[in-house]
Amino acid sequence: MPTWPSTSWTEDPQRQVAGGVYLFADAACAVAYVEKHVARLI
Repeated sequence: MPTWPSTSWTEDPQRQVAGGVYLFADAACAVAYVEKHVARLI
């Protein structure tokens, strides 16, 4: 599992929206993370 040095989350319960920012160690970790999660959604 790729690692990231920092994750920041935001949430607005009234509007029922949420989001986050992942800061990966490098581009390869980011690509591996995206590939893993896109595969499970298809």
